[in-house]
Amino acid sequence: MLAALGLFGGSVSAQTTFNVDMTCAPEGFTDVFVTGPWCGWCANDVYNTMTDDDGDGIYSVTVVDLTGTVEYKYAINGFDDQENLINDMVDGATCAPITDFSGYANRTTEANSTTNDAYGTCDGTCNDAAPVDQVDVTFQVDLNDYAGAYGTVNLNGSFNGWCGACAAMTDANADGVYDLTVSVAPGTYEYKFTLDGWTVQEEFTDGDPCTSTIDGFVNRTVDITAAATLPVVCYNSCDACDGAGDGDNGGGDDGGGTDPATTTFNVDMSCATEAGATLNGATEITEVFVTGPWCGWCAADGYNVLIDADGDGIFSVEIADLTGDVEYKYGINGFNDQEQLVDDMVDGGTCAPITDFFGYANRQISAGSTANDVFGSCSACEDSAGTGCTDPAYVEFDPYATTDDGSCGTLAVYGCPYDAATNYNPQANVDDLSCEFELVDNSCPADLDGDGSVTTTDLLSFLASFGANCL
Repeated sequence: MLAALGLFGGSVSAQTTFNVDMTCAPEGFTDVFVTGPWCGWCANDVYNTMTDDDGDGIYSVTVVDLTGTVEYKYAINGFDDQENLINDMVDGATCAPITDFSGYANRTTEANSTTNDAYGTCDGTCNDAAPVDQVDVTFQVDLNDYAGAYGTVNLNGSFNGWCGACAAMTDANADGVYDLTVSVAPGTYEYKFTLDGWTVQEEFTDGDPCTSTIDGFVNRTVDITAAATLPVVCYNSCDACDGAGDGDNGGGDDGGGTDPATTTFNVDMSCATEAGATLNGATEITEVFVTGPWCGWCAADGYNVLIDADGDGIFSVEIADLTGDVEYKYGINGFNDQEQLVDDMVDGGTCAPITDFFGYANRQISAGSTANDVFGSCSACEDSAGTGCTDPAYVEFDPYATTDDGSCGTLAVYGCPYDAATNYNPQANVDDLSCEFELVDNSCPADLDGDGSVTTTDLLSFLASFGANCL
């Protein structure tokens, strides 16, 4: 019986169960899956694919290791279709609280809970419009004026869930023009061309003629009314390539709306302590870099590494050939740490306008200008990282402090601070692991009540104390 009690000492990972009634889903689906930012809005994989074992039309899956408030939605057949709950939310529903009421509406649940949803609806009523016949649309992009290295050209858009590397384009005749035909329902779609998934992507300026701007993101846009083959456009341009082959994607007006310009980034690292010291008492800072979608959210790569030439704590770098509105943030040591500006924006800050006020908050600057920022903050640094008691003779000693802040107050007295020990020192305030305790006769350790025999009374005494913390 006592051995069995040990089974309760283990731990179980948080498991979140998703159930969805597929009554309102389009006919002919083969795969149902749940997705969200916790997996990068992934398509169906083994761990997130749902099954209907009893054939009742309700599909289920349990996903482990989710935490906090979980954002999610359901989709089928690798994003051939996905839930659209915008109309439900516009009509006053509450099942998809993460929404802008026009472009997206996503569900939430708490980790370790169980959901019971209906596909594509908040109330179980199949009130979406009847499916519309799809048409074939061919997208074409010319890479001849792109000078960078790449392996795969991809098409990403609202019609495929911005899925990254899932829609690869081909160049059958090796002329540098890539194409891909997709089937979509008539409507208006956002899209862009990317390289090697999201390693490199097109960057446009608000107002460029072939684009639209939604929630701060500038993407190509197209209105589809019937089957069509779209004109060939130069990568990162609204127009055809100029044929120069100079790697500027057309240059000037056909390269995203503005001429490339050199942009200067300055960041005060006081909030993260000086380079060469420690960050939050744990990580040595060896490099500071600036990153953004213009380099595929790259880590440190030479040209984007900032340096502090005069030792004043302000790190700087100049980056050439940026255009339009430049989204960016700062990182340390290959993303061992990076800026977190969500709290600043929630508190009314303005330094990171590209934000959902929940999961991300990124800075923005116009190409050709100079940024003067404070790492991890929208305002002057008030962080006390790196300060503390630097004298090891005091109880308050902080081994990670580099600057003494006057907090040393209590002299350390080493010894045994436990009064049950034979060498107890009432003056000791730092345990030096010297405590000694008198040994007692323990020839019958299971005789808890000391009556000379091990009986049910001893077992009950043990169970009454089971799970208690021993100080």
